[in-house]
Amino acid sequence: MTDCSQPEAPVASLSGRYVYNGGVADNAGFVSAARQAYTQAELENPMYALASPVYTQHASTSREGSSSNDPVFTLHVDVDGTDPLGVVSGQVAGPASVASPPAHFIGRVSESTLDSGARRLVVDEFRFTWPDTGEVVDRLEVVITPGAGVPSAEVSFVVVGGARRHGPYTVARESAYFRQIEVEVDIEEGAAAAEPYVSTAHPVRPADLLEETLTLESAFAKAGLSIVRSPSGDAIKTTAAGADRRWSFPELHDAMQSHWSAFANRPQWKLWIFLAGLADSDGLGGVMFDADVREPGGVDRQGTALFTLCPHFHTPEGDYPTSNAPAPEAARRELFFNLIHESGHAFNLAHSFQKQEGSAWEPPPWMALENTPQALSWMNYPDEATPGGGSTAAWFYERFRFRFDDGENLFLRHAPGRFVEMGNETWFQNHGRVALGTVDPRLELVVRAPTDTFELGEAVFVELRLRNVSDGPVLAHRNLYPSDGLVEVAVTNPRGERRPWQPIARTRSTVATEVLAPGQSLYRELNITMGQLGFPFKEPGPYRVEVSYHNTDGGTAAAVMQLHVRPPRSYDDGRAISTLFEAGVGRVLQAGGSRLMDEANDKIDWVADRLGEGHPASYYFGAGRAVPMAKPYKVLRGDSDEVQIAGEDPEFVQRRLSPVVERPAEAADVVGNIVYRRLVDTYTDAVVGTQNREQGRQAQTTMLELFRARGVVQPVLDDVERRVDELR
Repeated sequence: MTDCSQPEAPVASLSGRYVYNGGVADNAGFVSAARQAYTQAELENPMYALASPVYTQHASTSREGSSSNDPVFTLHVDVDGTDPLGVVSGQVAGPASVASPPAHFIGRVSESTLDSGARRLVVDEFRFTWPDTGEVVDRLEVVITPGAGVPSAEVSFVVVGGARRHGPYTVARESAYFRQIEVEVDIEEGAAAAEPYVSTAHPVRPADLLEETLTLESAFAKAGLSIVRSPSGDAIKTTAAGADRRWSFPELHDAMQSHWSAFANRPQWKLWIFLAGLADSDGLGGVMFDADVREPGGVDRQGTALFTLCPHFHTPEGDYPTSNAPAPEAARRELFFNLIHESGHAFNLAHSFQKQEGSAWEPPPWMALENTPQALSWMNYPDEATPGGGSTAAWFYERFRFRFDDGENLFLRHAPGRFVEMGNETWFQNHGRVALGTVDPRLELVVRAPTDTFELGEAVFVELRLRNVSDGPVLAHRNLYPSDGLVEVAVTNPRGERRPWQPIARTRSTVATEVLAPGQSLYRELNITMGQLGFPFKEPGPYRVEVSYHNTDGGTAAAVMQLHVRPPRSYDDGRAISTLFEAGVGRVLQAGGSRLMDEANDKIDWVADRLGEGHPASYYFGAGRAVPMAKPYKVLRGDSDEVQIAGEDPEFVQRRLSPVVERPAEAADVVGNIVYRRLVDTYTDAVVGTQNREQGRQAQTTMLELFRARGVVQPVLDDVERRVDELR
């Protein structure tokens, strides 16, 4: 593991975090006992039973030695240092006797003058209600004195009209940083080092760019964040991992929950970064694989992985580096870029081109969220920002100064802590709709399912089809899975509530393009049973699913379908199904199974037993349990720094997937043709491994007959027929 010590504090004589009376540490926010004991989903939805009453504790009740009539507040002063914004934000709580929630504000510095060595600031363009009196405050006056080492400030809050003010209060600067985060970095044996990176190593750069040695710590220090590297970071040995060094989503989830020493199902200012070698896709450079699940046990943005040997992005022979010569320097630059990019997602930052895709946090109108496809930011895609498309990123890097943009710095420094903290709220949401003026009439997007009626608890698989309906060729990207940010999904429930659906991973993948001939289509299945905001299909009734596609040239396509969820077949079925709706079970099923999450696996088996094989959900449960057992599986446990391999169990796979083979039409109706084929192939490999070659041939033959009857496209039929011939 790279030894990167804590960098010097940003060059800021006045900026940083100021706290009054022991105050409200913004990293923790105004913590309540409810937040410590329960997830937001449990607090908001009465379908979940609470084990104890909810008691809230006001932050000011823990103060010592202060007047009971004094407020408690934290200010983030942002007037000098790296990329200053001229902003002051804060959280203000009333005295201990006041039960109202804390107020948060973000104001702009309108006046800044020097007076006898002190800096006088006037801050306005904000409004908040004073917690004690209900008065509206719209002006802040701050006088900062540098002092011998630690600056202090006199702070006055001015009520609308100026006739009354609260203060002045003497406030000490607690830190030159706005927030502090503990990060554990584990690196797989044989993986490439992502840091340090020298800013001038690649010749394509701004002509006046200063040479500096960049690390995870120094990159975030520019944004005013203090990264403290955990001493628990390990070098992960892979000598026992066998030939397959590729990591899947299930393996990453298992590794994080089992190995990361600070893992917890609660909000905390802690992050796990895993520097691995290869993903199971050559085009996947990095992934923020632990996204929010709004169900009990669900936490957000705790883990990110970087695939340091990704053939497309991070090796000198890859398409990306060779398109941005010199290739060795380009590969190192992109590796460090993706480290900061994926870590930025863990802080809840959206892609530069997705900032307007919906937000629970609203920035001030004078710095509104804007989609900026050509932003010179860590959160952009350099090749996509560069005009002309392809893998070249020259335009971007000729201008990029290794920083977040101003809007992102505003969020990181000044948004309420709950939006930034790992494990807390997710604000990055999409709409699944497009503007009529952007629709490309040459492209047709269709979203469909094998059936429009589902049982409660059944997996909901839909298929996307993007087709060229014009008379000429159309260049389109192939990234139809929403984790890349180019396809959006929204689900409207029976109560009319429309919410985005997002997968539990955000990826940095190759934006693969293809010229579609007239009539040619691209296909992709989506499992929307569970996502970042939990299980969308938790009640009987009609639902609407909307999907939008955003092409690299700005053209869009949209589709919509309706589906229905039946009531449970019995009261007992309903009770059993309701136990599935928790984050641990959802993550296991959505990620494709687990070899380590025994509690979730036991719950899946328990529900499956009670529903019986005749229930459509049984196919989904069988797949979730069988697929991880179908091949050697990397295991990284908490008490070890070495990756072990758990062997495959073909007999278990055969047993759990036998319903798929025995009832092919019903299984294909439940999971769709694409997933059905994948499961039959997994079953075939398992039975061939147990010397039952004829069983495998029969399973493939049955699938071939079913696909022919359903008019599946000829290339798929040809592939299945070849497999049948191989097994004769």
